[in-house]
Amino acid sequence: MAFRSQFTSVAVAVQSSVDTWGSPSSTTDVFPCANVKLSKESILAENPEYLGTVDKPGDFVLGQKVGLTLSIPLRAPGGASPPSAGAFIPGRFLRAAGWTENIISSAIPASPEALGSGSTTTAAKLGSSATGTANLYKGLALTLSDNGTGYNRQMTAIRDYSAAKLATIAETLGGAPAANYQIPKQLAYQSGASGTPPVLSLSVWYDAVRYDLINMTVSGLKFNFPVSTRNSTEYPMMELTLDGDLYAFADQAAPLVGALGGIPTFKDGDFWIAGKALGGSSFSADMGIQVGYAPNPNKASGNDAAQITMTKRTAQITLNHNLKATIDFEALALAQAQHALWAQYGYVAGNMVSFIIPNGRFAYANVDNGSEFISQTIDMLIDDSDKALNLIFPY
Repeated sequence: MAFRSQFTSVAVAVQSSVDTWGSPSSTTDVFPCANVKLSKESILAENPEYLGTVDKPGDFVLGQKVGLTLSIPLRAPGGASPPSAGAFIPGRFLRAAGWTENIISSAIPASPEALGSGSTTTAAKLGSSATGTANLYKGLALTLSDNGTGYNRQMTAIRDYSAAKLATIAETLGGAPAANYQIPKQLAYQSGASGTPPVLSLSVWYDAVRYDLINMTVSGLKFNFPVSTRNSTEYPMMELTLDGDLYAFADQAAPLVGALGGIPTFKDGDFWIAGKALGGSSFSADMGIQVGYAPNPNKASGNDAAQITMTKRTAQITLNHNLKATIDFEALALAQAQHALWAQYGYVAGNMVSFIIPNGRFAYANVDNGSEFISQTIDMLIDDSDKALNLIFPY
């Protein structure tokens, strides 16, 4: 019988160290994903030997390259509180890409507290319970009780935080916040973790066979946020590419992966660019990861496991064209100042998604009239190394 594509399963575990198999569980480490493609490429070298004929000998086979691409829908963890460390399976890929898993398990403070003085329409002076450490809360969700009505409308995001407890936010409020604040419980993933990222072990089942992959390093990470409309019913995805080695190959039936149900779509939320709420069709953020392999003749492959050697973070935004009086991207590109991008959607705790780029410079916009509406595509160039991109699931 032929193998069926629908019977594809993936499990992932974080390795304790390089070359140590992580033994992903076929029950607790599997997760829903899409577009799973395993690539196995032979490493060839030309045979230079002369044989006294026009017919050259075949190439030498020196090994193989193993890669995996997959897509993961951006679905919040659910529940009433953030999951424990390492429990959120998609977060394992982010950690392997050099992101920090930041779990705020208790709200700060436990009950909403009055704001301090000195607030403006884009910043809030947090109260006595907040810690006065610069950048401590950068990239995290914040609730302001007088910022609209309802849980999701009162939620905003911090793009900068000073030692004086001044939290600068990514949206422009109608008036200075003057009531209560709270940094809610949340699971946040923030780029720029210190140290060497962990490597992953993955098992990939294709119906009746299993491929075990070891020392898998994230070599590509991109987030896509298409706006969901009546004509375009797409949903946000995390696109991943991983490189590593084949550990084992065996016959085994693919395990069942439980469905997790619906996900929030990018609509009826917030989309702020440079302090303006703007309409558009999508945006994406790419980590621009580069990996390298240090040579090592002691290893079977002749090299050590892949390591991330560089990232070049960028975002691309497709907006409806605006009046110059609304936002002047020519002037913004010329000035090369830092501006924030913030998107948030979903309605209830545990099922909301927030994504913030605190600082980025704009390249010159490109205009396109090839569809029903005139659009502008703008590249955002990111300089920050710490908390440059932040994915947040508020509670």
